[in-house]
Amino acid sequence: MTSGTLPTAPPLGMLDEVLSGRLGVAAVRDVVLHPWQHGAGGSPAEIPAGPLTDGAVGLTLLRSKFKPGRKLSAYYRRGPGDSAAAEYLAVSWHSGAADGDTGAVTVQAFPDDPGMPQLARLSDPDYLASLATDLDPGLREAAVPLVDGPLQVTPVRYRPGQRHVLSVIASLATPGPRSGFFAKTDKDTSGERATEVATRLGPLLARRCPHATVVEPMGFSARDSAALWRMASGAPLSRLLADRAGEAAAYVALVGRAARVLHDEACAALGPSIVDRLPDHDLAAEVRSTLRAGEHVRALLPEVGRQFDDVAAGVVRALEGVEGHAACFLHGDLKSDNLLVDDGRVRVLDLDRVCLGDAALDLGKFLADLRWCAGSEPRAQRLQAALRDGYGPAADDRWARAGLLTALFALKFAARRCAVHDPEWESRVRAQVDLAQSTLSAAARPW
Repeated sequence: MTSGTLPTAPPLGMLDEVLSGRLGVAAVRDVVLHPWQHGAGGSPAEIPAGPLTDGAVGLTLLRSKFKPGRKLSAYYRRGPGDSAAAEYLAVSWHSGAADGDTGAVTVQAFPDDPGMPQLARLSDPDYLASLATDLDPGLREAAVPLVDGPLQVTPVRYRPGQRHVLSVIASLATPGPRSGFFAKTDKDTSGERATEVATRLGPLLARRCPHATVVEPMGFSARDSAALWRMASGAPLSRLLADRAGEAAAYVALVGRAARVLHDEACAALGPSIVDRLPDHDLAAEVRSTLRAGEHVRALLPEVGRQFDDVAAGVVRALEGVEGHAACFLHGDLKSDNLLVDDGRVRVLDLDRVCLGDAALDLGKFLADLRWCAGSEPRAQRLQAALRDGYGPAADDRWARAGLLTALFALKFAARRCAVHDPEWESRVRAQVDLAQSTLSAAARPW
């Protein structure tokens, strides 16, 4: 497979109708589940026709994203996930309605990305080994060097024009555990800010919440717009939430303690030189982001889309007139997938979205995430109580706002976490929007 833009061909004559959403979710789903039948290229002699679940095709659909009237994107892995030879593909179907043509299909294969050409060299093991030791010279003398032996580079996230995350594993020549690092490259320099923040927050948490820490940065390459991060032991907290809620509750409480330290003390620890460069994020920005995320819900399920918008508006109304609150440091993406847990310790990952804003934004997102991952309301309530206990007293105003914001994040999860290619997409979206509405009703009260 090579990258490029392919001409449209039957059945792509209906592409604009599909991308408008007028043909319904089934038509959208059919495109991403049968890409080779919808203009993504490939010879029938080489790639048998059939759904992606057909083992003969050898494709795994990793993610899909639908922007009505503009674009449908899907990301695939071809070959076994544990194979270094696996191929990673990004396919986008573009509407031609605005240009008066019939649209086109763009196919890209890792490491191709014209918008972020640095990905080509970042996928080179030799370049990565040299970069890692340049950023962190101590690697050369490490007892278990991260760059000893051949490196295996695997895309964790391949998003042309947006962001890429690479897992870099060292196959050590000497006996011992495998080790490695992650390389993240963005279209901006958020990685530079993230590494600076992590360097300052590590000592703060070591003093104030010793069983919690942050991911360890190796450094930032301005040439590559890439941050390198040491690989850490542990499993994502999300894996524990549904199956081992009792064990997970202790970790959730620890996350609460760490979050309180970050909210109340991180700005002082970071200092003006960093704080002054942190972006602001407020309720209005979060509402805009949520409404933008839900545009495909409005196109494919208009009545649910109206309910979606009504709940978002209800959150805004409920928060109107609330007394001002001081902006504090925010993680910006506090969720269980960004928390590694192991042996009574928590490690906070993914600091690329750190910002300044209302602490309730972090808390509301994590409350919604606990509900999503827990699988049942009683289990979610126990975990949410553990978070509040860990966070500590004298924060009732934050929790009141967080309760309302939980409804907003439940909406965003309906848009972002319910995959349009899922056969149960419609019922899952309806249930999640209903949950957002009931969450808002339970949290709303006179201020």
